Amino acid sequence: TATYIQEVSTVRTVIVQKGTLSNNLSYVLRYYFHSGRRDVTVDFRLQNSGRYGLFYGATAANKYFDHCHLWLPVVGAGSQVVTPSGVQQLPGSRFEVNQTFQWGPNPTDALAGFSYEERAGSTILSSGNRHAGGINLAGSNGGVTVAVDRFWENFPKAFRVTNNEIEVGLWPEWGNGPEYRGQYGTLTSTAPVDPLALTNYRFEGGRWKTHRVKFAFH
Repeated sequence: TATYIQEVSTVRTVIVQKGTLSNNLSYVLRYYFHSGRRDVTVDFRLQNSGRYGLFYGATAANKYFDHCHLWLPVVGAGSQVVTPSGVQQLPGSRFEVNQTFQWGPNPTDALAGFSYEERAGSTILSSGNRHAGGINLAGSNGGVTVAVDRFWENFPKAFRVTNNEIEVGLWPEWGNGPEYRGQYGTLTSTAPVDPLALTNYRFEGGRWKTHRVKFAFH
């Protein structure tokens, strides 16, 4: 719905784009360019400008959605990607990095609940606890390294490489939530979880969420 230059100087230029998604959630994209550098910092903010509702006698304007990705085409992308685990060959397969979390037997050890997989199709190439959140794809005229700030902390997160493009799964299809049991709920609470949050992402009225993504072109 809008594109404009927010800041311009000999050192840094900031370009802003605003728009609305099909479910009436809006977004703001800020691109930070610096003189003499090939990397671009992108802040993507998803926002629900509807009413929060709870405690105020108004109907809550919760929104639900299945996924939200950023797509970046890479001309002439080859058959391999590079991640912190090394070079991965992609002979006609879709490559994915999926970072998730699940509570383990010890609820006080939250770090142990994080896990990720790097996949080529259905084949697991690498797995571990917390992914660094970076991936590189080379093309015929150069390539790009993509990194998501606080990748594992903001689970679920994903990268996907297919059809000469990188997808940054800020809210990947296989995720959902947040799953919380009311304002004062606990892990053992019997308060019901919003059933729509078990299969979708729930975005409450008044909620904003910003992700920072770095694109380093080479």
